[in-house]
Amino acid sequence: MEAKSGSLYEADKIEQAKAILQPYILRRLKINVLSYLPKKIERVICCKMSEEQQRIYDDLIREYREMDANCDKMTIGRLMELRKIANHPLLYRRQYTDDRVIKIANVLCKAESEYEKKNPEHLAEDLAFRSDFAISQLCSKYRSTQQFSLDERIALESGKFKELDHLLPEIKEKGDKVLIFSQFTTMMDILEVYLRLRGYEYCRLDGSTPVMER
Repeated sequence: MEAKSGSLYEADKIEQAKAILQPYILRRLKINVLSYLPKKIERVICCKMSEEQQRIYDDLIREYREMDANCDKMTIGRLMELRKIANHPLLYRRQYTDDRVIKIANVLCKAESEYEKKNPEHLAEDLAFRSDFAISQLCSKYRSTQQFSLDERIALESGKFKELDHLLPEIKEKGDKVLIFSQFTTMMDILEVYLRLRGYEYCRLDGSTPVMER
């Protein structure tokens, strides 16, 4: 009975709050405003990959074909790798060769207390599965590995970002705002570098953004 009474009390309080706030809140559903919105214009822009991007993409296609000469179908995992490269070459590990990854792992285990108890070989194996951007971000965190971090300007080398170089100034000149979506949080990390280098103000919203900040 006590639990039931408590639930009724809470429900009553919620209804009271709704009644108090109703005069100050205008709730408009899609059906109410749809006729007032301008017609949606949808335009698909095909972005040409940068030279390095195209080279990495072609090399990976060739590698997959050599691995499975008798297989006509591409696995989901491989399609995802190609998709990442099409977004940005830094989403793939190309700059950091296996030898470079081993060097980074050895330096981290020797110079950084955070890694001193880790096995360099195991750390190298872990790093080998990361993208160029992720490894570069890690290297930039520690003085001992900053020599291995990539030049930030490499973030500009993407076909999609080249297209943004044309679109964003035009949109900004009109006084409009822009929403850019991505399914990859790492792509958003790279996009942040791009926007900072290009001098744009931005606000990032993803799953890690605290509710109160949204």
